[in-house]
Parts: sequence; structure tokens; C-alpha cells
Amino acid sequence: MVETLINDLKDGRQSVIDLDLVLEKEQSDFEAMCGGVQGSLDGLKSSLSAIQLAFSSLLLAAEDVSNLLQCQPINAMYEDFFHGGVCRALPDTLFWMFVTMTLVVALGMVIFSLRGALVPSQKSNEPEDYFYTTSERRNEYHDDEVEESALRQDVPQSKTTQKEDPRDDV
Repeated sequence: MVETLINDLKDGRQSVIDLDLVLEKEQSDFEAMCGGVQGSLDGLKSSLSAIQLAFSSLLLAAEDVSNLLQCQPINAMYEDFFHGGVCRALPDTLFWMFVTMTLVVALGMVIFSLRGALVPSQKSNEPEDYFYTTSERRNEYHDDEVEESALRQDVPQSKTTQKEDPRDDV
């Protein structure tokens, strides 16, 4: 598309140059045919020079665009971008991901190992705040627990587990 525009601009510029040359050689003949006086086509010649300059400027701009859109500059930018990302940034990123995950795993194992040693597990009949209460309250709970276990040992199991059925008397 840009190449077609460049070719059209070159053809247009060449046509303006040819018209300017013909007008310069045959200006007096054209003025006589048109019934004009000597120098009446000088304004047309100056306009043709301005048009030729405009075609040259457009042609240079189109050639710059064509050079910019060629594969070489874009390919070089593409290679630099991906080489920087894949060959430099990706290994650094993977290294830091490995270091981070290793630290998370190692510290996680330390936390799980030390948690069992520092905080004892909770018994099924302890209140949830047992380890976070004052020692007096904990001692009261412990005393209540000792009394309950003593009562359980004194009561025979047969009486507490068996229920008398009134139909057995009949």
C-alpha cells in the first residue's frame, strides 16, 4: 500500500517536472495561443514549482514511513524486547520464586514443629480459653476436674448404666 503511494507520488512529481520543462521551452507559444501577453504564464510556473516541492516532501515522508514499516527495525525491537524478558528477567524471576517458596516451606515446617511443643493440645472437656486464663482460674478448673473423676470412681458403673425396666417386675 505504501509502495503504491510512493510510485504514484514519483509519477506525479515527474509529470509536474515535465509540464514545467514544456512550459519553459514553449511559454511564448502557449501565451500566443491563449491570447496572453508576454509573462502571463509566470504565475503558473511558480505554482508548478510549489507543487513540485510538495510532491517531493510527500515522497520523502512516504519513503520514511515505508522504511519504518519494513521488517528489519520492527524485528530488531521485537528481538530486543523478548531477549530482555526471556533471557534476563525470567531467570531472575524464577530464582526469586524458588527462594521465596523454599523459605515459606522451611519456615512453615518450623512453625508446625514448634507449635506442638509450645502449645499443648486441648483435651475434649477443656474450655477453649484454658491456656489463656489466669493460673487461679486454671487451678479451679483442675480442682473441679479432680472432684468429678473422684466421684466417677466412687459410683459403681452398673447402677449408672443400667436402667430399671418396670416390666421386669411382672
